[in-house]
Amino acid sequence: MTSSRATTAWLATVLAAVAVGVSHGQSPDQQIETQVTQALREEAVLRSVTVSVQEQVVTLGGPVPSLWAKETAIDAARGVEQVRFVVSDLMIARAESDASLWEQVAGRIRRYSDYTMFDQIDMGVDDGVVTLVGKVTAPFKVDDVTRLVSRVPGVREIANLVETLPASPADDDVRAALAQQIYSHPVLSRYATRSDPPIHIIVERGRVTLIGAVGSRLERRIAETIALGAPGVLSVDNALQTTP
Repeated sequence: MTSSRATTAWLATVLAAVAVGVSHGQSPDQQIETQVTQALREEAVLRSVTVSVQEQVVTLGGPVPSLWAKETAIDAARGVEQVRFVVSDLMIARAESDASLWEQVAGRIRRYSDYTMFDQIDMGVDDGVVTLVGKVTAPFKVDDVTRLVSRVPGVREIANLVETLPASPADDDVRAALAQQIYSHPVLSRYATRSDPPIHIIVERGRVTLIGAVGSRLERRIAETIALGAPGVLSVDNALQTTP
């Protein structure tokens, strides 16, 4: 009797599972494929991604415009219930050139609202791989910049080596004092109204680095003299370039 009841219960479970599959007209793999495809359609740039499923393993294929698009597609597939693993055959479309990609990435960083004259990020581009170096005043900026750059079409990979400057009220005072003195100086005040002021002031434990570009050697010397005379400054590295 017990065996009969167990068999009946097992059969009911199997039939219920079959009924679910039949009611949808799809096998479990087909259901997963449908759900992944629907998830991808939430983003316009992912609608051309192809989806195949075998034994609950999802394979994504086709071209995508950026690293962000690739990672978003993979995350969307992983978020579907019953997916065991995701294989990515996605291909990121290449940029016209590394030089043009560099310009796009640099522009994206310059337009980042939290990128200030107290931060400095430099970059290199090699076959779509972007390497970021520099220093910023807060940890969230490192993550934000990675997200921003990942959305640039043609970026295939990011190596973010940007460091976060240590929190220091004394350094904050130096930054504020130098910014006021440098950009209010009669010779340098013309730079103060720019959206991205050309003289970046990097302060780390009282050590100041001036980075950027000015119009003459005189302007370069004035900025350095101001920094050397500011209270709390231990040393100054003048890395300002001069441009005609």
